[in-house]
Amino acid sequence: MSITIILDSNDPEEAGAGGGTLLKVYGEFANYLGTPLRVHVGELGSRYDPECYSGKPGQGNDIYPSSATMLKCYLPELPVGGPYSVFVRTPDNSAQGILTSITILPAQHYTKVFELRSVFPRFYRMGPRNMDALEPLP
Repeated sequence: MSITIILDSNDPEEAGAGGGTLLKVYGEFANYLGTPLRVHVGELGSRYDPECYSGKPGQGNDIYPSSATMLKCYLPELPVGGPYSVFVRTPDNSAQGILTSITILPAQHYTKVFELRSVFPRFYRMGPRNMDALEPLP
């Protein structure tokens, strides 16, 4: 029988499909300070869902709580949809907790990207563009 890890909420509740978004999971982690945890996000709500990354060199998928009430990790690439479950567990599966509250949205290219791109030299203007910034076809 496994021990339940109490999870309260996560931030953000919506993220882009491309991955790399900082995910903060709030709950009771006082008993797990200094203990590596694994965070999975997906449809199944189990250890078979994609794993989040620690974002720290050498730690890979081992995520250590930042405090007694929060842990931080980075989302992997996920398909658009949801709501998906956030599943937190110890590597030996002796303790686990689940929270269903994250939705994955399609990738967005915001106006600020286009505004920033307009100040670059022409050589660096690559990727998605604002159609008004393009030269007319001959």
